[in-house]
Amino acid sequence: MWNDSIIETVRRAPAGPLALQEFGLDTVTLADDATRGEVAGRILKSIKHRPFEERQRLVSCFCDRVGRRLPDDLMMTNSQVRELYDAGMEIGAHTMTHPILKMLSDADARLQILDSSQALEKIIGQRITGFAYPNGRPGDDYAVRDRNLVESLGFSYALSTVAAVATSDSDCFQLPRFTPWDREPAAWLARLMLMYRGAQGR
Repeated sequence: MWNDSIIETVRRAPAGPLALQEFGLDTVTLADDATRGEVAGRILKSIKHRPFEERQRLVSCFCDRVGRRLPDDLMMTNSQVRELYDAGMEIGAHTMTHPILKMLSDADARLQILDSSQALEKIIGQRITGFAYPNGRPGDDYAVRDRNLVESLGFSYALSTVAAVATSDSDCFQLPRFTPWDREPAAWLARLMLMYRGAQGR
């Protein structure tokens, strides 16, 4: 994944100054983990919405320049995906290379969505019915064309990253969601209740 390549390159880069001019950013000084996390986040934000080929080129050149070997075990293996499915978890599609769908041609967007579902279907032996838009912000990361494309390809639903609770009025191909990223159960419960109250008030 291109974002993992950036994160791991920054994480493994030697301490000291790191030039970021190719990303339109100034030279930074890498020190502790917090600094590295901030720098990686700034780089990701600066290139997320660049054209796919340009983004890939920038990532490749940056990784080569810093010269640190990247890990090859960050993603789940096929057997791990199958094990997750067998344990009762639903597996959904998310494109092949995590592009900004809105920026792709009709043909490329279709391939990204369809190829990802077909690859997963071969692993689990079942039809994939759910899809999640990369990044997932309506209008910014995907367009109405992509929403309609997902529906036409036979999916049953699709998820955006709009932070809200789905209701009976929600579009099944642009469902809102919020994620349990809280590290403490109490914080997760508080988030759940806030979202529920927001849904009740609509």
